[in-house]
Amino acid sequence: MYSSVWREPTDNRCIYMVAVDQMIMNDHLLSFTEALYLMFSLYYILNISYPVELGATLEFLQRCIFRINPHKDAAIQM
Repeated sequence: MYSSVWREPTDNRCIYMVAVDQMIMNDHLLSFTEALYLMFSLYYILNISYPVELGATLEFLQRCIFRINPHKDAAIQM
């Protein structure tokens, strides 16, 4: 599901984790890209609102990188 832009070499020195409400969902992700994709997907799957302090960054990822509702009005208030 990743485009070629998202592929990166696996770095055996790093292991990434994704947690929701201090509960680890996956603790054996081998790339930052995979962890970012899972984290972002969980916002939609679990219907979690973006935190205010990360809203602009996550909305950028949503619209520009993942191309979800790219032309809709902003979901966050600045």
